[in-house]
Amino acid sequence: GGAEKLLQIPMKLNKAVSTRHVRMRRGPAAVNDKAIPAFYGDSLAYGPTLAPDRERLAEQGVQVLGDLVSSWQVNAPGLVMKEFGLGAAGNGRRGQRAQDDYAVVFSAAAAALAALLRNLARYGGCNVWVDSDDVIAASDSLVSLHSARSGTYIINLPHRYSAVYDAVTGKLVGRNLPAIRVRIKAPETRTFLLR
Repeated sequence: GGAEKLLQIPMKLNKAVSTRHVRMRRGPAAVNDKAIPAFYGDSLAYGPTLAPDRERLAEQGVQVLGDLVSSWQVNAPGLVMKEFGLGAAGNGRRGQRAQDDYAVVFSAAAAALAALLRNLARYGGCNVWVDSDDVIAASDSLVSLHSARSGTYIINLPHRYSAVYDAVTGKLVGRNLPAIRVRIKAPETRTFLLR
């Protein structure tokens, strides 16, 4: 009941103890990215199993993004999204988003997939700082990237800053930049001041 009230998505609690995996459905814009694997989840069995109530989803305007692959006792969607007001910025509806325009997502399996989370964030209108599985820490005045792999990375900025500086050297990286192009010599952390 609490989850249903919070998410405003019809839920069902099954007493089954089971592993949980989600098989992605291709097609919905929020998850239509080849970088997202076809399955995610873990092999640890636990319970009870909370999942969206398949029978009541359509009448509540809930979109199924993936199916739960679990024990034979639980037949339910595994990844769902419901939009409110104008919904998420990536749904194609025009208009400036306000407080009552958003989407919620529920996963019946642990969604430890960076590609999936990045895609959902992008669909929601969030700035995705990097398109890789590297460590990023960011605020409105600082961004830091750590990688264990050498290479050139693009740090996408949420807007253009008047100046970007290397936080260690103090050197100006650029002005009015939409993104920072940085070369990492692994393992390395690079930090930038955003002004």
